[in-house]
Amino acid sequence: MSALSAGPSSKCDCLVQKRRLSRAWISSLIPGLPDDVVRGCLARLSRSSWIHLRLVSKAWKRAVEDPFFFQCRVDLGVTEEWVYSETWNPTTKVVSWYALDVSEEKWLCLPPIPTRRGLDHEVFGRASISVKGELYVAGGQAGKSGPTLRDVYIYSPFTHQWRKGKSMITTRHSPLIFLVDRQIYVTGGFDSFGNLIQVAEKYDAEKKEWSTVGNRGFPEVICPNWYKRGWQVQWSSYTFDEDEFYISYRTKDSQQATKQLIKFYVPKKGEWFLTRFKDKVKALVTFSLGATVNKHIVLVDWATGRLRYTYHPCRSVGWAKVQGLAELDWVTILTSNPKAAGLGSKLVLVGRGLNVLMIETDPILVTGDDIFTSISSEPGAEDEEVLNCVILRA
Repeated sequence: MSALSAGPSSKCDCLVQKRRLSRAWISSLIPGLPDDVVRGCLARLSRSSWIHLRLVSKAWKRAVEDPFFFQCRVDLGVTEEWVYSETWNPTTKVVSWYALDVSEEKWLCLPPIPTRRGLDHEVFGRASISVKGELYVAGGQAGKSGPTLRDVYIYSPFTHQWRKGKSMITTRHSPLIFLVDRQIYVTGGFDSFGNLIQVAEKYDAEKKEWSTVGNRGFPEVICPNWYKRGWQVQWSSYTFDEDEFYISYRTKDSQQATKQLIKFYVPKKGEWFLTRFKDKVKALVTFSLGATVNKHIVLVDWATGRLRYTYHPCRSVGWAKVQGLAELDWVTILTSNPKAAGLGSKLVLVGRGLNVLMIETDPILVTGDDIFTSISSEPGAEDEEVLNCVILRA
């Protein structure tokens, strides 16, 4: 009897052991290899492969979506910069986000941003910024005469999904947003009637909370008209070394004469100050295409075929002749209402239809052959008007 009773028990133990072994193999990324080694290998793969990696297994999906995955790529020095563009289609009346894989020269459509219940219109005037491998969008207005919002949504390229963030204190659309001292600042913006908002606030990512800050001397900018085809924003903003933020804009004096001004924000004082800048450079900064590239502003002076370099808004300005720059079809480029951003040492211009022009700005490389890179319009996106352009490193 003892021999007969021992049979089922040992068989049962064998089944339990097999189940435990199978669970261990299923939970491991690659059976037989340490998970840390596999994570290091996965982190070295290009961003375009992440969508496929998440489909391999639940363990791989968790590994890619883990917050330490981004830090691992940073430590390995394998992060990639993609161009993210917010667009509006006048035909379909839909606002969308696209991401450009620069190495593959291919656009990827992002999932739509979640909408609050009761909102029947698309949201315009969202401020956007990239922070630690994620895309933040804040505020906005639902339709022409709809309510302004204080919602914040965060897109993660690792999960390819949007999630709800901590809402701002004040509702607003079309505000200025920038990163100073590793904190997100949101200043200005407009209410649903087009009135300028003087309140500013900042977001502490560690505490996950918003707090009001000073905003004295905020520039009197013009309320944007997102619905008008080809409308251009009447100001430009630039960030230096993630600790200085500048805005270039135009205004009218008491005699209704147009003036170009540049102000910079001091977070410790919560106040905006005017810079001492030559009128010619002020006008160039205000009306030219430009962006912060390698810690200095690069502006396109297409009439003379030169690139102007502002190493600091209050200090020096240089320029470099770029062969072939003046011969480009600037009429077509400018009428596409492009938005500019800095990608590595290149100035990226994204215009209507997601047409992309990249201009090499390194003074040493502008004399070479690979100065310009063009990426043609994405099929089906010919009517997309570009509202925003952000560079996200992940």
